[in-house]
Amino acid sequence: GTVSCKALLKSTRLQWCIVGKSSKPSQHNGYVSMKRYTSGSADHTVRVWAAEDGWLVRTLTGHTSSVSSVAWSRPGRDGTQLASGSEDPTVRVWAAEDGRLMRTLIGHTDGVNSVAWSPSGCYLASGGDDGVIWLWGPAPWKLVIKDD
Repeated sequence: GTVSCKALLKSTRLQWCIVGKSSKPSQHNGYVSMKRYTSGSADHTVRVWAAEDGWLVRTLTGHTSSVSSVAWSRPGRDGTQLASGSEDPTVRVWAAEDGRLMRTLIGHTDGVNSVAWSPSGCYLASGGDDGVIWLWGPAPWKLVIKDD
């Protein structure tokens, strides 16, 4: 396996390492108030880590290709959510509390390489290699705008 290390800037020394069994993380994102850190990986998974000690909290499965982007929402009506974009080319929305898959968003025709939440946490934007930006939301996750 491979080892990927991320430094937390509490001090100038390394706080912990993430040890992966298969492939190195391709994207990462943290949500400070939840004390969680996520990584998307070439092994098709999203992993949620405890920011304090680096322990693996859970592994989210469902993508069928590399996960290239992950993003936390702010707490909102549906709780805090995590979005992941993949080369498969879908966007998946997960419940942060228990890792449950809430929705698979289909529309891109090529890999999704960027996902981002609006400041309110109600809308989700995704962009991909197909050159299209999709704006989704709010739940039940309908397409709002498609810009190509």
